[in-house]
Amino acid sequence: RLRVQSDASFHAGRGMQHSGLKRRLHCPTHSQLNALNPKRNTLKIQMASTTTAAASEERQVSRGRWSQFRKAASVMARAFATDPMFTAAEPDPSLRRPLLHAFTLGQYIGASRWNGGAFRVCTSARGDCCGAAVWELCPLGLLRELLTTLYMLCIVTAHMGLLYTLHELRVFLPNVSRMYRCEREVMGTSRFLKLGIVAAEPLLQGKGVGRQLLEPDLAWADERDLPCYLENSNIKNNTGFYQRLGFVPVKEVLFCGVSILLMRRPRKSERQDH
Repeated sequence: RLRVQSDASFHAGRGMQHSGLKRRLHCPTHSQLNALNPKRNTLKIQMASTTTAAASEERQVSRGRWSQFRKAASVMARAFATDPMFTAAEPDPSLRRPLLHAFTLGQYIGASRWNGGAFRVCTSARGDCCGAAVWELCPLGLLRELLTTLYMLCIVTAHMGLLYTLHELRVFLPNVSRMYRCEREVMGTSRFLKLGIVAAEPLLQGKGVGRQLLEPDLAWADERDLPCYLENSNIKNNTGFYQRLGFVPVKEVLFCGVSILLMRRPRKSERQDH
């Protein structure tokens, strides 16, 4: 709508004087348009949800290949750049990125390749990596546990150097052994599926990438009536997301001074009983 107002004063900005009426055109604001058409906001929300659903349909989750690992590791390094646990483990951002690459590589080889787990990658229609997840089938047994730990140490040494690895061992070993004992307390000695790491590209977080990555292996665990387990290092932001997937908080422990929430997803038969 256009509104015409009369004004006989001099228009200083244009340096003109109207002999009679000065006509000024006023366009309606967004709030006025919304008041005139209440369905406008509803239409915006519907369009946004349709766009999000279409973007989710374009993404595809598949078993990851070695050729996709480098991109997946870069996504994980960006996603965990400000994670409380990794920040406490390595306060220096310039050292944290190669440490995250080494940790991701160890998870990929040790957990998903050696220990019967899975490496999942979410890709867009253009082939860009949107996120990745690594699962591990536990318990590993003493021999596999030692081999996986040794392999992780070799990778960290190759990326960070021997002196760095020896320094970090003094800090990490007591914390890792404590976490291992807590894991046994929560899950016992029967088989379960452990989420080693899951990450989405920071710009895509909150848009369904994490759920797409986790659902295939959660369904796999339900088919075999296996419980699932994870260690949540970002309690404030991630707890609600994991609870919507069926995980239940069990115990909170300290790792390098950071609170870690241990969460368990009951077997399918247990959930049906309740």
